[in-house]
Amino acid sequence: MQLKELINEYGQHLQRARGVSESTRHQYIHYVKRFLNETFTDVFPEKLRHLQPSDLIEYVIKQKEHYHEPVLKSMLTALGSFLKFLQMKGLCEARLIKAVPSLPAWKLSRIPNSLTKEQLRNFLASFDRKTPIGAQGLFASLRVNPAVSIHCRCRKMWGKRLFPICATDDL
Repeated sequence: MQLKELINEYGQHLQRARGVSESTRHQYIHYVKRFLNETFTDVFPEKLRHLQPSDLIEYVIKQKEHYHEPVLKSMLTALGSFLKFLQMKGLCEARLIKAVPSLPAWKLSRIPNSLTKEQLRNFLASFDRKTPIGAQGLFASLRVNPAVSIHCRCRKMWGKRLFPICATDDL
């Protein structure tokens, strides 16, 4: 089987089995062709068996330098779909599918990673640590923001539940 036949079969798979629109199908095929052309000098389906997670990650890192997040998300979705198709055909292993990186999907994924000491003090002071709800809110915030969790330690409170108690004295 030649590459052109494989790409055509993938396109048919997208249309029949996945039910994607014509524009999505063209977009996925475009991303897959570009990936294959930039990853291999000569692509044959048999060579796809030798594709490594590091090849995939290296390609994505290169693309990140040239494309914005929405394009990268679409590209990664297309690559994941293609790799699942290849696995179904016996041309790649499941570990390769798991190597497809993902980008944050939430709207506030560009929240700053660091806070000034004053911002941190104000943030920590906004939680009422004397109530379970306040402690839980603080705990949830610490899990999301590594800049805050550096300054905190956990201690056992209220039975078997862990709630963070922040050491703000050293701020």
